[in-house]
Formats: sequence, structure tokens, C-alpha cells
Amino acid sequence: MGGHFEAWFLTWDELRALDNGTELFLLLLPMTGLEEGQQKPAEALISQRLGQIPVFTAMSDYIARCIVSGLVIEGEYTQADGIGITCTQNHCVRNVEKHPRYRGDVSKLNKLLLRLMK
Repeated sequence: MGGHFEAWFLTWDELRALDNGTELFLLLLPMTGLEEGQQKPAEALISQRLGQIPVFTAMSDYIARCIVSGLVIEGEYTQADGIGITCTQNHCVRNVEKHPRYRGDVSKLNKLLLRLMK
């Protein structure tokens, strides 16, 4: 990832709820937006997951810090009536203020994620 590729799709809590200990966690990680205060727990879990992959074991803490620095959003996720979780962060898939045409899609996404997280 580089440049302006930012497609924050999942919250940290959603990613953790979907995590079943497989590589799916690392696959979905680049699409996750971290809010203020979630950096340290994210670094710890990411480092732990990377540490399970032999090629990353020695540098897992450093790599986790680098990854986390690219996942932090400036805003926060909020709960919107009739839609679910939204965000005002630029480039966030859930930014229905900037992209009102996606309100229906974001609502469907939220319903699907709620079902998956149960």
C-alpha cells in the first residue's frame, strides 16, 4: 500500500470479531481503520500474528508499528440512525457525508457485519 490508497472498511472491533486466528486477519488488516487509543493493542496483536510467520518473526514488532501508522484515522467511527456505523474520514468507504449515494450500501454492509460478528 502506498500513496493515497485508503479504503477503511472495517473498524478494529469488527476485525477482531471476525478474527479466527487464521491469515484472514492479516488479509483484512489493510482495510481496517484504527481510532485514537487503539494503536498499542493493534500493534501487540499484529506483532503476535506476524510472529507466527517465520520470515517475519525477528522483525514483527517493527513491522507492526509500521502497519499501524498507516491504519490510524483522524476521525472516529460513529453510529448513524438507519445506517449503522459511519465515518467522516476522507477515503473511508463508510463516509456517507461525502458520498451520500453509498448510504444504502453502507447500511447493507453494517447489517452483514453484525450478522457475521454474532
